[in-house]
Amino acid sequence: MLDSITQNDWNFPVEMQPLFNADGIQAEKAMAVTRTDTNEILGVHSPRYQIVEHGDIIDQTMDAIIGANISKDYKAKFEVFENGAKLRGEVLFPDLTIEPRVGDYSAFRIEFFSSYDGSWAYSNIAQALCLWCLNGATTGHTFSSTKRKHTKNIQIDADSAKIKAGVEDFLGLESKWKEWTSLSVDTDWVENFFARTLAKTFSHTSKPKRNETQLEKLMGAYHEETRRLGKNKWALYNTMTAWATHTEALASPAASRRRRQEQVANAMKTESFICI
Repeated sequence: MLDSITQNDWNFPVEMQPLFNADGIQAEKAMAVTRTDTNEILGVHSPRYQIVEHGDIIDQTMDAIIGANISKDYKAKFEVFENGAKLRGEVLFPDLTIEPRVGDYSAFRIEFFSSYDGSWAYSNIAQALCLWCLNGATTGHTFSSTKRKHTKNIQIDADSAKIKAGVEDFLGLESKWKEWTSLSVDTDWVENFFARTLAKTFSHTSKPKRNETQLEKLMGAYHEETRRLGKNKWALYNTMTAWATHTEALASPAASRRRRQEQVANAMKTESFICI
């Protein structure tokens, strides 16, 4: 679950410590990333693993954002999960907005992630945030993104250039999203699309399987969106981004949000979605 966040919850001491088995014998190929203020093990890695502290990730990412010089009006938020093992940062730019539909404002946003347990490599992603509902506007191909293993230095100049390019791509979304508001979508088609993508479940057989509970929730959310937006591609898109973003009630909200965002991105890359 999401930790209770205070200003310095992400700023705690960590170090690599040896691991021992029940007989007191030290492991040769594994060491523990340990939070020394609580003695909690946050991750297990090979001795070659290099710790990059959350504070360094935040400082260097913010340096890259400031270096991009896209706006001085921004709001930053940093949060940790699973006792500090995972870090998420968000930088929102309220003055960089588009309005694809009257009243539907979206602002430029950068998310970045890191972890001590190895589950989240360092990454930063330029996206949009729909302000009226706080949906993260997942796209099939993000405006710009960076992903790399832990190293001491983030490539600030390179990341700053990517962020600048991301703003241009974001502003270009307005015309595409406006077009989606006029593209009609059949309700039966939407149900089949969800069954093949977001509600699809694993099967060892050749017969496709789907999560009926998930499908019911998605279709219920879609019907709610159509009351406001009409039966169009824009309503379908808003349904998917709301599903991906609003994971607070789930056991692992941050991990679920990232997994769902990837599912939505993959669904948007399908020919059926592109060719609506």
